[in-house]
Amino acid sequence: MPGSWQRQRGFTLIEVVVAFAIFAMSVGALYEVFSAATRRSIQARDHELLELAAQSLLSELRVQPVPWPVDRTGTTSSGEQWRMTVAPFDAGADERSPWRAYEVTVYVSSPRVPRREAALKSIELARTPE
Repeated sequence: MPGSWQRQRGFTLIEVVVAFAIFAMSVGALYEVFSAATRRSIQARDHELLELAAQSLLSELRVQPVPWPVDRTGTTSSGEQWRMTVAPFDAGADERSPWRAYEVTVYVSSPRVPRREAALKSIELARTPE
């Protein structure tokens, strides 16, 4: 019949628009997930580098002779600012013993990463000169 309605095959315009909208929202959500994961990864790496610098500074202190300076500040070779405090720690040891306990706190911050600081606290034993 020449004038009768024939069924067409394919998608209508509204179906294509809805499918495209769903696809666009899915891609947008994936982009947000990946960008958030990338930001967290960069922040974790930056914090880990600050902690490694603090551990390095603590290692340098351990090889220095006692008495250690009470408060020191400085800048690492890679540009991080640091501050170290040393205070006696009451460990309840015999006063006649040449070994003393000290509470050492190292703070490291980076000028490249604002509001980010790593703090490392440690109790160190050191032999006092006799």
